[in-house]
Amino acid sequence: MGFCTDEQHRQFLELCPQIDKYAVDGGIMLITIWLEVRQEEQEKRFSVRINDPLRQWKLSQIDLESSRGWYDYSRARAIKPETTARLNCISHILQLIPFNKVSCSEVKLPKRSNKH
Repeated sequence: MGFCTDEQHRQFLELCPQIDKYAVDGGIMLITIWLEVRQEEQEKRFSVRINDPLRQWKLSQIDLESSRGWYDYSRARAIKPETTARLNCISHILQLIPFNKVSCSEVKLPKRSNKH
């Protein structure tokens, strides 16, 4: 989309792991997640928004252009986790979050009152 030059992109990918390391070394629990919408789902959402005047506000020029660059984004997406990702998303996040089993008393459904 032309937001940065190739050199700026390269520098970003170079700096991300260093910044992540500084944050983690400083005691911050850093969780990186990349969520993706399938191309078919994106097209469906865009089509609904285009055809519904009440939802058109959700479409920006960047959204429309991003449809054209789907494959470029996919290639870029594949590069970033190689250089910056720390997690195997869901299972790793669940391992990071402290969990203590909560004890609870037995729950019983009370009888209904008589119909009067």
